[in-house]
Amino acid sequence: MRDAGLEARVAPDAHGLTEVELDLLRAQTVDKSMLELNLERSVATAFVGQATFVMSSTGRVRNVKDSQGRHILSPRLGNGGLSLTDEGAKILHALNLGHEAAPATVTVVEDAVPFVGAGRNVMHGFILAASEHLRPGVSCLVLDPEGALVAHGVAQCTAEEAMAMQKGIAVRVRGGLQPSS
Repeated sequence: MRDAGLEARVAPDAHGLTEVELDLLRAQTVDKSMLELNLERSVATAFVGQATFVMSSTGRVRNVKDSQGRHILSPRLGNGGLSLTDEGAKILHALNLGHEAAPATVTVVEDAVPFVGAGRNVMHGFILAASEHLRPGVSCLVLDPEGALVAHGVAQCTAEEAMAMQKGIAVRVRGGLQPSS
């Protein structure tokens, strides 16, 4: 596990997980983060870090919290993937990753920022740019023209479709990160 950048715990977790089970959950979370958020292994390992898990009474993972106790990811029951939380989106954006190993992004026009920041969906006619790894069903970050984080959500289209289409929903926003006025 040390090769993957994960440190094993000596004592079992509060939910009765052994150190091996905890390491396995962390490794699975790193792998899913790499796939779903387009992160390199080193970045995904740093993002997940010494994660702890909120477990249900049946032993299912409910939430993933980073080493500082911030809720960063939640599992999706429908397909086994991971959903980014508001706090997780802020942490990912703060990492300032390069273009190749970063989550998908959509940049919206200035006029759309207050609406999207308040949690409204991103519509096709209001997109300035979309990263090439944008694809339907993938978590993405929504940015303003200066690159500041406005919201996060789930893409409904590819990058080419986001730029070409003029009507319809491009990103279903899960969390607007600006206070509404």
